[in-house]
Amino acid sequence: MIPPRIAMTFESPERMEVVADALRYSGADPVPAGSGSRPEKLMEEVQGLLLAGGPDIDPALYGQARSPESDCPDRPRDDLEIELIRYAIQRRLPILGLCRGLQMINVFFGGTLTQHMPGAENHHHRYHHADFRIVHSVTFAPGSRLRKIVRSDNLVVNSRHHQAVDAVGKGLRISACASDGAIEGLEHVRYPMLLGVQWHPEDLVPWREADRRLLASFVAAATNDVNACWNLA
Repeated sequence: MIPPRIAMTFESPERMEVVADALRYSGADPVPAGSGSRPEKLMEEVQGLLLAGGPDIDPALYGQARSPESDCPDRPRDDLEIELIRYAIQRRLPILGLCRGLQMINVFFGGTLTQHMPGAENHHHRYHHADFRIVHSVTFAPGSRLRKIVRSDNLVVNSRHHQAVDAVGKGLRISACASDGAIEGLEHVRYPMLLGVQWHPEDLVPWREADRRLLASFVAAATNDVNACWNLA
């Protein structure tokens, strides 16, 4: 079978390779989407979209001024990802958001973010090479698609964020939370495969079954195997 081609955004060349390796491990052919990409053309040539981690999203996109704790925004990337999501939805392609990617999905659907979380030190652990540290637990919502994929009620996750979902976007539902109430998973209530997680499964795919299942279910959806994406062995 020909591997599905997955468009993927990225923060840096190093992180691009980490995410690309995780997609290859999961049976996909990664297609980097960076500056100069033409969203409409690109989404006609791929079978899925992965939105990776990176800097804070421009708060102007959800109607707020930037707080002192927020990163300087990368507005070209923000705009690129919004267009990629738009065209992916038009084609009914599966979409997976990782960390910032979850936040961008929420913003796209009209949600907002908390620009700096109370107790952010419990979630914010800056990236270093081969970062697979697990730092807090998440609990999955009963009956959620994410719970069905990972086949567990709880999971300890690696974490590198100081912002979080605040108001949930239209059509989305919460599928995972941390013990302090931070939203760690979102999924669309109707779209076949559109979900995001606040941690970094790409770092853990080679070592942990739950993260392998998450990436593998996304890749299965990109092959149009709807049953396989929820029922992986």
